[in-house]
Amino acid sequence: DPRSDNQYLSGMLIAAQIGGFTPIAAMIQGYS
Repeated sequence: DPRSDNQYLSGMLIAAQIGGFTPIAAMIQGYS
């Protein structure tokens, strides 16, 4: 389900931003 994947990626991005792991967030964004 693409919506589940998007929700998962969004959760990862939010968690990365909260944790301050901007490189990880950038890497995840590069995936999509």
